[in-house]
Amino acid sequence: MNSPSPQPDRRPTLSDARLAFSEAETAEMLGIAKHVLRDARYRGEIRAKKIGRCWHYPKDAIHEFLAC
Repeated sequence: MNSPSPQPDRRPTLSDARLAFSEAETAEMLGIAKHVLRDARYRGEIRAKKIGRCWHYPKDAIHEFLAC
């Protein structure tokens, strides 16, 4: 019998159609730890929006952060 092959873990990228990414996804895309991303947010180096209890980073804010 053929069992369905497992889907590979899909890492988020800036080319995704989404407008914002979670803190964990953003840190993974940038290749930094979540606490480093939080520190950058506290210092005002990257914009983020809090939705409920979670922080989300708009795609354009990530681009701006990378341009620095």
